[in-house]
Amino acid sequence: MSADDKIPERMMRVKGMKLNVPSNYDPIKRMVNGMWNGEWKREWTNNSAWILYDLLTNTRLFRLHERVKHLTLDKWQFYRSAATCDEVVNGECRFTTNEQITSHEESRQLAINIASELGFTEIAEALTKETKSEYEVAEMRWRTVEADGQECRQCQQPCLTSPVYECQFLEGPEERVSYFICNPCSETIPGLGKP
Repeated sequence: MSADDKIPERMMRVKGMKLNVPSNYDPIKRMVNGMWNGEWKREWTNNSAWILYDLLTNTRLFRLHERVKHLTLDKWQFYRSAATCDEVVNGECRFTTNEQITSHEESRQLAINIASELGFTEIAEALTKETKSEYEVAEMRWRTVEADGQECRQCQQPCLTSPVYECQFLEGPEERVSYFICNPCSETIPGLGKP
């Protein structure tokens, strides 16, 4: 490569991951076709209401659903809110979200911002409250076990490589609960008190 040769610069526009949207919704045209039957399909969207709904119901990413599990998330209310987001004001949609999130804290802050913007105050308050991490529960005990295909609570994949870390803790006055963390995921949990 000569001194005059340069590596070309590239810019890309990334749509991001596909989310659950109503089965009668076209996210490109931002239109619905007929009545919604309550069923979902997976599509790309930047509609703020559907992004918020996915952040709060997705059990694989960022685990925000655990912070709002005491609330009833009414998909019909989100449907109405999504229609408001798609309203055109001065040639632009009223509310869109185009963000890249890579951490639990970024996802929580984004969800708080969208919930506040769209008037979901109860959700914003639930996400704002400080809660203990699920890994900081009192009376937590860890032990190593052999990999036997247990489901990892972090990545939700089968644990196939030993050691696997089993966590036991009291969820209620008498109820002892166990879950497993695979060895690779255990490295991503700060301060994990492994045996």
